[in-house]
Amino acid sequence: MKKYLTIVGVIVWIIIGLAGLTLLFSPKIVEQNIYPVVAKINGVTFIVCIGFLVMIIFRRLRPWAGLGLTFASYVFGFGWWVLSYIITVKTLGLFWLVIGVMFMGIGVLPLAFIGIIIRSIAGGISFWPAISDYLFAMIVCLIPMGLGSYLMKDY
Repeated sequence: MKKYLTIVGVIVWIIIGLAGLTLLFSPKIVEQNIYPVVAKINGVTFIVCIGFLVMIIFRRLRPWAGLGLTFASYVFGFGWWVLSYIITVKTLGLFWLVIGVMFMGIGVLPLAFIGIIIRSIAGGISFWPAISDYLFAMIVCLIPMGLGSYLMKDY
């Protein structure tokens, strides 16, 4: 099962990277059309994760809850990536977005964090609301991933 999830994870990140390359020259399309849909999908996935957390109560369902939480973390990760894409374009510009996408798309994640810090120092945006949204997206992605991996490994 772990090999299967690793393969799925790699495929998801490749798709994210290719989507980033495809949408590289149209950040307004990402912000206006794709991000609202991704945000709604993340909201539904968050509600479904509550059901997975209830499944943890029953010992036989724990591996399935772990599998569901792991898949949910991929959905949350895509939402985090789209948010980072938008933040990187708005704070650092298209050049740094290209640099971030060249690292299989995952380079956009730290560049968004750096962009928030640089833009807040320069006075362009308020630091705490922007960084809290970014860190919340990161936490919502990583906690289900860790909990799901733990549940599938130990039960």
